[in-house]
Amino acid sequence: MTTLLYGLKCEMDRQHGCYLVLSGEPPLTPDDVVLLEHKMLETYTVPRQLPIEFEEQNRKIRLRYETTSFIPLSEAVKQSRLSEQQFYTFLYTLVAALDDCKIYMLSEDRYVLKEEFIYIGQRHDDIHLLYLPLKQLSGKGSAQEDLVRLADYLAKHTYVEQSENWRKLQMLLSGGRFSLMELKSVLLEAMERQLLQESKPNEIELPAPQITENRKIDSPVVPEDDLNFGTERALSTSSGKLIVLLGTVFLIAVWAFYWTEPSEGLLYIGLGTSLLLVDGIYILHKMGRLSLTFRSNKHQEGKDATVGSESAADIMESFRSTALEPAVPGFSRTLSKESHWELRASSGMGAEREELTFSSVSPGGNTADDSNHSSTLTEQTTLLVPQDATVLLTPEGIEAISGPARPYLEVKREDETEKVPISDDVFRIGRSQEAVHYVEDTIGVSRIHLEISRSEEQEGYFVQDLGSKNGSYLNEERLIPYRKYAVQAEDRIKIATVEMIFKNPS
Repeated sequence: MTTLLYGLKCEMDRQHGCYLVLSGEPPLTPDDVVLLEHKMLETYTVPRQLPIEFEEQNRKIRLRYETTSFIPLSEAVKQSRLSEQQFYTFLYTLVAALDDCKIYMLSEDRYVLKEEFIYIGQRHDDIHLLYLPLKQLSGKGSAQEDLVRLADYLAKHTYVEQSENWRKLQMLLSGGRFSLMELKSVLLEAMERQLLQESKPNEIELPAPQITENRKIDSPVVPEDDLNFGTERALSTSSGKLIVLLGTVFLIAVWAFYWTEPSEGLLYIGLGTSLLLVDGIYILHKMGRLSLTFRSNKHQEGKDATVGSESAADIMESFRSTALEPAVPGFSRTLSKESHWELRASSGMGAEREELTFSSVSPGGNTADDSNHSSTLTEQTTLLVPQDATVLLTPEGIEAISGPARPYLEVKREDETEKVPISDDVFRIGRSQEAVHYVEDTIGVSRIHLEISRSEEQEGYFVQDLGSKNGSYLNEERLIPYRKYAVQAEDRIKIATVEMIFKNPS
């Protein structure tokens, strides 16, 4: 089917992919094409733009655009309505593409901003625009007029609430002439507010705690699962020890038989069994079914001090003493003269008093003594004595100690001003934590957005945009990507909606 677009015939070619072919009646000639734009489109791949081919035969020109794997915007919004966040993101991406076309010496007024000729990829912000590098476009309005009409069209296919963001955007679009920079700024603010609203956590009102006075606690209630835990752990530990014991007996039998009648086969069996036993012990230890700790009977008067291996009774005793400490009357913890911690707990039911004693043993094997500790304290601690003399630091002395003062950026935000020191001779700003020195995650900032560098030859600092999508500005002048600009004290640098002031104390 053939349609007309600003006096041009539009046909779809689906022989080898999907292509949109534009031709004129009478046919287009090289004189109808803007020569500079023709060269730029053939030389560079312009972001957010459909790939274009110029077919010329007998001085007759046709424009051929590849639309494979893309669908028109009019079809995309029929399939699924846009959310408010997607609405602002789509418009912002579109306006940014129009604003960036100046870098490639293209005109924003030659973009086709009709929903049938704006193509969408996998996402709603994957936009591909149709550009007409022709001198005459019959019935084509300005980019601002086309944006107003397109925004009204999108609003009808979007879940847009009558919020402050929408009212501010409508006021700008209906106010007549506006710049693309103003529209980008309004859309950025709307995207930020919308993100804050969507990410605001739901407030859950918790019931007020109920306080019961003079509550008498007879005995703590231990959950049944906790009772079973200690028993299961003790049983699993016992089964692990039994497995290791049987494996050791078998290993001893193999090696004893080998020493009686040595042979190469028995040697391999013994070595393999040894490796299997070691691996089994390690696996059981990792599974928690075998403890590889040691027992020590030293410094206990008639009692074994078990370290590391725990029985079910030990676990229950530890749980009971921990649970009773904060809540049960009669619980006390004292330090005896022998430097023992004694934990005593008595229940309200007149139960038998229980005592759990832990000894504090020094590395040498003797009980730690406060007098011995005090006598060696001076050997371990360095006492700091205040100096009598006071050093008066002059500005030259301060500079000699800390080095010359380095410049910094004064970042102005809504409620506060942040001071960002320029710590290196090459200082980068962007969203990527791995690639930049200062992370700025405001919407619209690229991964590696801006670079401030110091030149010893020219004795000064320079700023350059690193090919960012939304550009950088120095004193309200847009920077050409990868070109260095000299920056002086009090100069204003702007990326997205963030404004910075360059400060140089030296």
